Amino acid sequence: MIKSIVDEMMTQDNRATSYPVFCVQRRADAFDEEGVPFVGWRTIQTFFTNKGIKQFLENYRNDYDEEIEFRVYVKSGYKNPEWKAVRDFLAASENKELPR
Repeated sequence: MIKSIVDEMMTQDNRATSYPVFCVQRRADAFDEEGVPFVGWRTIQTFFTNKGIKQFLENYRNDYDEEIEFRVYVKSGYKNPEWKAVRDFLAASENKELPR
């Protein structure tokens, strides 16, 4: 499984993001202090690859109400030394260097 994760990290579209963190987010409507409604998003899972997100949604979408709206959002982990270290370690385990 590690090899397939690294292969996917090497070839996927990182959406112009350094050290991408692929997130599944669910819509979380809320209200501000004055009672005005706004749309918010809450991260429910994070992944190293977009493929991991697709598998998650295929396997676990039925665990959520049909009305719940999901989106894929990509954050950058470039300020997170732990995220960077794990990604670099995975790539090195396969004798590869990740694209930046």
